[in-house]
Amino acid sequence: MSSIWYDKGMAKRQQLDVFAALRDIFPPTLRRDPLYWRRLVLGLVIIILIITQLFTFEKFPSITSTWQFPGGVVVAAILAGLIPLLEVLSLPFLLSMQLSRSLWRVSQGSLVCVSTMWCGISLWCTLTQPLSESGLLGATLPLVNGWWTVSFSLLLLMAALVVVLQPHDYER
Repeated sequence: MSSIWYDKGMAKRQQLDVFAALRDIFPPTLRRDPLYWRRLVLGLVIIILIITQLFTFEKFPSITSTWQFPGGVVVAAILAGLIPLLEVLSLPFLLSMQLSRSLWRVSQGSLVCVSTMWCGISLWCTLTQPLSESGLLGATLPLVNGWWTVSFSLLLLMAALVVVLQPHDYER
């Protein structure tokens, strides 16, 4: 018959090794600057929007055409391609990727631009087409426009402006 010996010191060392491994995954700047965490959380929100929009991308132009923007089907097709493109272009800034200064600025501009677009789209749809599909989550999760979409897009824009305008150490 064998007995299992439990060493409390060994268990504590293993636990510390797990925490050290998790800590080493993230760069040191992420641990000391809350701005990185704000970007990461906003990046996760944008990633959820992108995934749900691109999961049923073939239906996204039909959603944008229900918004009835002036310009008709042409504007709807442009918006269906431009919105996910700008959301993807904003990810390098939000995920704190190592980029040149010019690409960093393009990514920041894409974030502000797509947030502003969502504010304008949600306000337009709420005032002119109140029962149209919002398109925030694509056709994956159909949501009806309302003042909640305006509120969500305004919060998205405010969060984007906070992370873009907050001063940070640019070490590139």
